[in-house]
Order: sequence, then C-alpha cells, then structure tokens
Amino acid sequence: MHPKIHSVLIFLVYYLVPLTIISVYYYHIARTLIKSAHNIPGEYSEHSKRQVSTLRMIKILNVCI
Repeated sequence: MHPKIHSVLIFLVYYLVPLTIISVYYYHIARTLIKSAHNIPGEYSEHSKRQVSTLRMIKILNVCI
C-alpha cells in the first residue's frame, strides 16, 4: 500500500472516526440536558413570577382597602 494512503487511513481510523462518534454522543447528551433544564422544579418561569407579583399586589390592595 502507498505510504500516503496508509497514513490517511490510519488518521481516519484512529482519529476522525472516534472523534465523530464522541461528538455525536456529546451532542445528544447536551440536547437532553437542555431539554430537562426547562422543567427544573426549583426554577421559576416568567409566568410564575408574574403570578407571584400579581398575588402580592392583590394582598397589598386588600390590606389597604
């Protein structure tokens, strides 16, 4: 086999193929973590924050009236 072809095949087999496989798995892990981060129980969404502030305003108005 020609030395250049051999070097290219070695590069592909020992470097690019594992790198591609690892990259694909890291992409799937990152996507799963990002999706699961949207529903963390301790986190407030904008809607929840708005509800809390609205309830505070109602309580303040009830105290004043």
